[in-house]
Amino acid sequence: MLHTAIGYKDAAELIGEGKTSFDTENRLGTILTKWKNGDRSFELGKKFFAYDHNKSEEFDSFYMSLNEAQKVDSSLFDVISYRFPLSLEGKTFKYMLQHRKDCYKNFGKDNFDWFVKSKLEEELERTKGTEEFEKVLGRFKAYDLPYLEMLKEKVLCLDYFEKEAYETFNAEAVKVLETYGENNPFLYATFIYKIIFGKNKEALTTTNYQKLVLKWAKEYEYVALDKYESNRVYVNVYRFVGNKEKALEAARNAINALKSNPKYKAYRDMLIESLQDEIESIKKTSSNQ
Repeated sequence: MLHTAIGYKDAAELIGEGKTSFDTENRLGTILTKWKNGDRSFELGKKFFAYDHNKSEEFDSFYMSLNEAQKVDSSLFDVISYRFPLSLEGKTFKYMLQHRKDCYKNFGKDNFDWFVKSKLEEELERTKGTEEFEKVLGRFKAYDLPYLEMLKEKVLCLDYFEKEAYETFNAEAVKVLETYGENNPFLYATFIYKIIFGKNKEALTTTNYQKLVLKWAKEYEYVALDKYESNRVYVNVYRFVGNKEKALEAARNAINALKSNPKYKAYRDMLIESLQDEIESIKKTSSNQ
C-alpha cells in the first residue's frame, strides 16, 4: 500500500491525492515507514494520526512529548477533533481542559467547547444507568466546565424519551429548556427533532405533541443563533403539524437567510439546493400530511 485518502473529495482534491500518491516523501506509505522507524517529529505525527484514528494511547505519548506551542497548534487540533477516539481519561484530554484559555485562543472558543461537549456527551450517553455515570461527572467537575450539568440533564431527559416514558420526558424537557435553553439553543432543536422523527408515530403525532413542538419552535426563534437555523426547524415543525403553506414559507425564509449570512458561504449552495428539493417535496404533499 502506497497511499490512501479518507472521506469525500471534490475533483481538485482527488487529483491532489493522486499526485501525492507519486510523492515518495509525503505519501502515506512513506509516513508509516518513518513512524515505524522511530520518527516522532511534529509534522510527521500530524500526518500519521490524521490517517490512523485508532491509536489513542500512542497519541497520548506523542502529544505529551510536544512543546507547549505544538500542543495547542490549530493544525493538530484539526486532527484530534476529526473523529479521533481520544480517551477522556488520557493525558491529552486532561491537558487540553487544564489549558482551556490557550485552546480557546488558538482553536476558537466555540470550536473547542463543541469538541469537549461532544466527547463528554458520548461518555455520559455510554455510561447512563450505571455507576460509572456518576464517576464520569465527578471526574470532570474539578475542571469547572459550565456545561457539564446541562449535558447531564440532557442525556437523562433523552433517556426517558428512548424508553418511551413520554410524560416524564415532556416534564423534564420543559425544566431543561427553562434552565439551559437560552444559552444552549440547540436543546430546543434536539428535543423538537426527537419528537418529529420518533419511532412511535402513534403516540407522537397527537394534537398535544403538535402544540408542544410549535411552542418550542417559537421559543427557539427567540434564542436561535440566526434566522436560517430557526426557519430550518420551522420547516420540519410545520410539516409535522400538517401546515403546508407555513412549511413552504419557512423554507423560503431559510433560503433568504442563507443568502445574507456569510457564516454559511462555504456550503451555502448545497444548503439552498437541499431546501429547494424540500420545497418540491412539500408541494407534492397534501395539507394534512
